Amino acid sequence: MNTSGKRAFWAFGAVTAVIVVAGAIFLAMTMVASLRQFSHLNDAAGPYTALFFGVFSFANLVFLGLLSVAALRLFRMDYRGIALLALTLKCELVYFFLTSLLWLIPEPIGMSAGRATGIGNMGISPQIFFAYPITGLITIWALRQLGILKGESGRREDCPPGSHTT
Repeated sequence: MNTSGKRAFWAFGAVTAVIVVAGAIFLAMTMVASLRQFSHLNDAAGPYTALFFGVFSFANLVFLGLLSVAALRLFRMDYRGIALLALTLKCELVYFFLTSLLWLIPEPIGMSAGRATGIGNMGISPQIFFAYPITGLITIWALRQLGILKGESGRREDCPPGSHTT
């Protein structure tokens, strides 16, 4: 792997790791505060807010877990880290789209989903500051087009092609 490729792996790994740590802190703070006030999450305007909060928080934990694994693989210069990062970012974009569609459902479900979106998605909220799902995917695509992230998933540099199975 060339020097530019190694720098790209480390840069993606570092950015992803920072996002995971910040997201974990934000999500933990929100969960602790919301669980203390759990009985106040549901009211007449949003009787399903607590349910949506739980679902959204769980989805955020899954995304943070996937991003953590991707960051570890990126620090190890493993091409599967790039693939996992790209897949996770694509899934997050679909998640953002589907979450916003929930707001369009008539009350009380849509109102509950809207209320829970702000508090249940704090784990992935640090990504919003610089649109990481979009900018990350664009950067991965550009680096692949430039040949900086060339390689096969799971292929190690020290092994000739066809000498191992993945």
